[in-house]
Amino acid sequence: MSKRLLLFIIVCLCGGSLFGQQVPFYNHYLINPFVYNPAATGASDYVNASFVRNQRYSSFGSTAVNNYLTVEGPISKGNMGLGLIVAHQTQGIQQQLMSSLSYSYRLKINDDHNIRFGLSAGVLDNRIDYNQINAQEANDPYLTGLRPTAPVFDMNVGLLYNWKDLKIGISVPQLIGSKVKYAKERSRGYYQLERHYMMSLEYDFHAGEKVIIRPNAVMRYMPDVPFQYDVTLMGIYNNMLWASATYKSDYAVQFNAGVRVLDFLRVGYSYELLTGSMKAYNTGTNHEIFLGFSFKGKREKEIEIQKIEVKVPDDLALKQRDSIQKLKDELENKLKKMLEDQAQRDRLQREKDSLANLAKVTPADTVKPKKEAPEEIPVAKGYHFVNLDKSESPDGFYVITGVFSNRQNADHVLAKSLGEYPDTYLVINEANSYFYVVILYTLDQELATTTFKDYKTKKKQKVWILNYKKS
Repeated sequence: MSKRLLLFIIVCLCGGSLFGQQVPFYNHYLINPFVYNPAATGASDYVNASFVRNQRYSSFGSTAVNNYLTVEGPISKGNMGLGLIVAHQTQGIQQQLMSSLSYSYRLKINDDHNIRFGLSAGVLDNRIDYNQINAQEANDPYLTGLRPTAPVFDMNVGLLYNWKDLKIGISVPQLIGSKVKYAKERSRGYYQLERHYMMSLEYDFHAGEKVIIRPNAVMRYMPDVPFQYDVTLMGIYNNMLWASATYKSDYAVQFNAGVRVLDFLRVGYSYELLTGSMKAYNTGTNHEIFLGFSFKGKREKEIEIQKIEVKVPDDLALKQRDSIQKLKDELENKLKKMLEDQAQRDRLQREKDSLANLAKVTPADTVKPKKEAPEEIPVAKGYHFVNLDKSESPDGFYVITGVFSNRQNADHVLAKSLGEYPDTYLVINEANSYFYVVILYTLDQELATTTFKDYKTKKKQKVWILNYKKS
């Protein structure tokens, strides 16, 4: 095997990333921080699915293509999160398929502070396409002794601290640092997965109600490799449009733009303009396409209300809002009581008019038969009637068609009776907390008896009279 071939294999085995970084570079991590930090799993209170296709170094003749699919969302009222990531990376003769599951837990300190802890674990399946190797000796014993695939177990841990609009993240990809072994012999044919250390810093500045300015910094460190960092300035309008510019140290300037469509679909595109030491070796297009789907959860409305309350400017505004709400409640209660009192007065007036008509003197030449004395109705005991506004109900005769422990059932019977008996209303017996449907209240026993017989004849349903006197 030639030295050039060996060098080419070594470069491929280093992961195909800038300065020997084995964790692929992605550009939409501001939109989907979960791809680098498992602590971001379920942090947005949405169920999110994201797909990214990243292409770099096309002028090298062996374009690096990195794809990933992520799905993550909250569980247990947002205190925990679950996620899945599947990624496929190709460069030259090397391919890597990664799949892992993620879990996060939120430790709430108070309304403004919380910390999320995250862990992901999965498998890195590393492969080499030996058919693409142009070797001088096709039967080179070194090549024939290599395995086509070398799967290893991998883990990633992360932490995400939130304080109001500030976010600080720390993650450690490739925590275990496994050896990827292609050769059957232990002395050669492998490379080491190095542990990476990543830190992110982000803050949201609110420029009005619809505009957010978000500066972000990401730092990457790996032993024996130059320190690398990204600095980004991002603008978001009405949570619908975003645009950003990023400087990647000694590598590129990146531009990113995207839009939210139909409230659940996000589409983004980024382009890299090489500026560092790689510029002299690559003239191809470096870009990335992003598709994201967000599904609303049941807690969304509650979360939006909480955000509005947090952004109240000061204690004076809170007091003013509480005073306005209290005044509004008092006015509503007074209006309700006025309407109920008016209804009560109308009933009493109708009964008074009815009694007055009965008391009118008949002409002298008209002789009416003497009316029989009404049957005596015994006084009800153990009752304590109050109106719906908790005011005392008066003594008198109550013609009742139903008793219910459930207010909804009582309202149903009330609505049916109002058509023929417009004086129907509800009273509460505080002795048992039941609702009584009263089609007539009167001080006239004869009128109560007439209404009782009329209802029983027409409806053929249960009805009774209570002679109520407060004890």
